[in-house]
Amino acid sequence: ERYVYFQVTDYSLTGRIEVTSKDLAQAFTFDGERRLPTNDQIEARADEIFDHFSERLLILAEGQRYPITFTGLGFLDTDIATFALFSFDIPGLTPAPDAIEMSYEFLFNDVDPGHLGFALIESNTRTGVRKNESHISLTFGPGAGVQTLGLTADPPGKVFVDFVVHGIWHIWHGIDHLMFLAALLLAATMTRQDGRWAPTENLGRSMGVMVGLVPAFTLGHAIAVSLSALGVIRFPSTWVEGAIALSIILVALANLMPGLQTRTGLALFVFGVFHGFGFVSVLPLFGSDPMLKAVGMIGFNIGIELAQLDIVLVAFPVLYVISRWRIYPALALRLGSVGVIAIAAVWFAERSYNVLGPVRQTLAGLVG
Repeated sequence: ERYVYFQVTDYSLTGRIEVTSKDLAQAFTFDGERRLPTNDQIEARADEIFDHFSERLLILAEGQRYPITFTGLGFLDTDIATFALFSFDIPGLTPAPDAIEMSYEFLFNDVDPGHLGFALIESNTRTGVRKNESHISLTFGPGAGVQTLGLTADPPGKVFVDFVVHGIWHIWHGIDHLMFLAALLLAATMTRQDGRWAPTENLGRSMGVMVGLVPAFTLGHAIAVSLSALGVIRFPSTWVEGAIALSIILVALANLMPGLQTRTGLALFVFGVFHGFGFVSVLPLFGSDPMLKAVGMIGFNIGIELAQLDIVLVAFPVLYVISRWRIYPALALRLGSVGVIAIAAVWFAERSYNVLGPVRQTLAGLVG
C-alpha cells in the first residue's frame, strides 16, 4: 500500500508521497541488484525516482493539469518498514480550489498491480484538520481512473461509501480470507452419507445454508474489528496470524474428517473473531472522530460481507455443477483440501516462529 498526503491552505496545496524501501527495490535496481536499498542509495537517485512518481500521479483542477515539483526527501523508520518521503509542490495552483481531480497509477503498477493507493488530507486550515494520518479520502485500485478529492470536510455519506469499497478490496486482496473461503466452499455442495461424500440434491437449499453461515463469520469479524478499533482488546499480531492459519487448516481438515464439525454458525463466528483481530493494519484508517469512526467501521464490515457473498454466489453454482462429476470427491475435494492444509501449515509455521522460538530455546537450554 502506498500513500499520497496533501496539505491544504487557502492559498496553496502541497503534498508528500510515502513509499517503502521494499517497494523501491521492486521497481529499481541498486548497485545492479534488486535488493533493499539504503537511505543513501535512495537519496542518490531521488530525482530519478520522483520523475517515476510524477509520471503516474495526475492532478487536475477545472480541466487543467498541474505537474508536481520535487521539493525534498526524508525518511521514516517504523516497526513495519522504512518509508521514503518525497515532498512536492504544485506550482500555479493558487488559490487552492475546493476540489481536485486525481488519478494514482500505483506508482509501480507494472511491478505489483495488487497494491492499493490511498490519498489523505494530512492538514487543512479550512476544516481544522491537523496531523491526520488515518482517515483516507480516496482509495485507488485497478481501473479506478480519475477521482475527485474534496479539499473540504468529507461528509459521512462519502466516508461510508469509501469504507464499503475499502472492505471489499481487503477481501479481494486478503489471501487468508480467500483461502478460508476456498476451504469452506470445497465441501459446500456435498453432503455426508454413510461416511462418504455425496453431491447435494438441492442447489437452492445448499446455497441458502452457505449464505446463512457467511454472516456468522462476518459478525465475529465485525465484533473483533470494532473491539480493536475502540482499543478495548488487542492481541499480538503473531498470535492472531498463527490462529488464522490454524483456522484454515481446521476447515480444510473437516473436508477429510467427517467427524470434525467446522461448518456450524458458532464455529464460523469464532473463526471470524480471529480473522477480525488480524485486520490491525486497517484500524488507523478509521481515524479519531467518533462519528466518522463509527460510520467507517459500519461501512468496512458491510464491504467485507458484500465481498464474501459475491464470492459465494459466483463460485457456488460452478462448484455445484462440477461436484456432480464422479472424480470430484477424490480429485477436487480431497486433493484441494490437502493443498490448502499444506499452504496454511507453512503459514502457521512461519507466523508462529516468533511465539514458538523462545519456547524452543528454553527447552533446548533445559535439555542442554
